[in-house]
Amino acid sequence: MLVGNYFQKHDFFDQCGQFVSFILKNKEIYHMQIYVDFLSRKCRICTYRLDFLWQFQAREEKLDMEALQSSNKRILFNLLPAHVAMHFLDNQFRNNLVNKMFFPEPFLAD
Repeated sequence: MLVGNYFQKHDFFDQCGQFVSFILKNKEIYHMQIYVDFLSRKCRICTYRLDFLWQFQAREEKLDMEALQSSNKRILFNLLPAHVAMHFLDNQFRNNLVNKMFFPEPFLAD
């Protein structure tokens, strides 16, 4: 009788239906996980490509900047005497100039 109760038609199909729905939910979750992994990998590849392009662009801009600096230095040496040009190209002069431009001394009243 116990075996007969266990294999009653509605209980058996109800249990099978629950099991099938459990498997389908897990399949959907598994497919969703595969899709999310695929998208994350695709985003990572796009990010690597952007990093490479930005690094390449930065390298080109750095080379252009160095060429412009050398050109400006040549022009400065052609226009001014050497000791004056060296004074303007000195790092200490540039640092003092920047400090005075952006951090002015407070007005001191006598």
